[in-house]
Amino acid sequence: MGFVGGAKIAGLGLFLAYIVGSVVGLYVLAVLRKRNMAIAFGPFLAIGLYASLFFYDPIVKTVLNFGGR
Repeated sequence: MGFVGGAKIAGLGLFLAYIVGSVVGLYVLAVLRKRNMAIAFGPFLAIGLYASLFFYDPIVKTVLNFGGR
């Protein structure tokens, strides 16, 4: 991830991967009621990387505006 976009994009991509993976994991637990289901983390890393590559500036501006800066 860092080789493709640099440290800032890799950090945001990793953060987004954690967020998306958590949402999907909570969905699997709450709706599907499957506790022993294994979920691969690689697709979430790819989603986070692509989202941060294409939408880095809008995401950072939104997060900074949300924090009151």
